[in-house]
Amino acid sequence: MPSARTVSDAHLTDALRADARLQSTGIEILGVQVLAVRPESDVERALQTPVREQLQAEADRAVYERRAVAVERERTISENEMASQIELAEKVGLSPTACARRIRQLEETGIIRGYRADLEPTALGLVTTVIVTITLEKQSEEYLAAFEAAIARCPDVVSCHLMSGSDDYHLQVIARDIADFERIHKQHLSRMPGVARIHSSFAMREVVRRAIPETALQR
Repeated sequence: MPSARTVSDAHLTDALRADARLQSTGIEILGVQVLAVRPESDVERALQTPVREQLQAEADRAVYERRAVAVERERTISENEMASQIELAEKVGLSPTACARRIRQLEETGIIRGYRADLEPTALGLVTTVIVTITLEKQSEEYLAAFEAAIARCPDVVSCHLMSGSDDYHLQVIARDIADFERIHKQHLSRMPGVARIHSSFAMREVVRRAIPETALQR
């Protein structure tokens, strides 16, 4: 007689099938403790059906709630946009429809390029503004294109202008502190291609900041 350690898979399978027919919860077969497979009865299947239906109902309800939240979110956004248009229409003396049409025309003609949040840098810990002037070794198209492509990839530069006069570029850099600007200088500015000279000036405080001159809106 084979021992418990040398029992064949076939013998073990036959024993399990016999045990399943007896609906036993467990049995020791040739010294090996195994769990028997108990077939479902009609009563068990009947009990499981409401459970499945309940789980499906809960899943359907979750999908419905997610869709309802999405619809309500879009509705709220639309209401806020309409409210702002009504307020704007009242200020400029137009009907909401005419105001909306005018805004659409400004967007289509490119006068309104987009909408963005006006973030306060100091609230984000960016308290150091540095104006950096750059002079290139040469003012050829090759040098200008190489520098502009590189500076556009520098995430700490918030503006860059090509200048006339002795300096080629004026940059505005926003940093957390002097140590942070030193990092920006070492990792980015000093590695720009074709740069002959870098001069940095630290801003004491901001006095005026406008997107465009106010006189441009009065014409």
